[in-house]
Amino acid sequence: MRRRDPAKRVIWAAGLLIASMLVWSSSLFLRGMLANRDLGTVQSQMILAPPVSACLDNQKKAAEIK
Repeated sequence: MRRRDPAKRVIWAAGLLIASMLVWSSSLFLRGMLANRDLGTVQSQMILAPPVSACLDNQKKAAEIK
């Protein structure tokens, strides 16, 4: 009859737990990178928004004057 070694089961369970934690932490890292990229995009749009709107306002004023 084959013996069941509890240490072997614990090692397998610990390995599975460590692997799942690595997958989870890498998914969090990826989400953070994507959020930072989106934040950079939004910040660059916010910086460019006032000059663009001012330019459009100037074009409207120039059209009214003509």
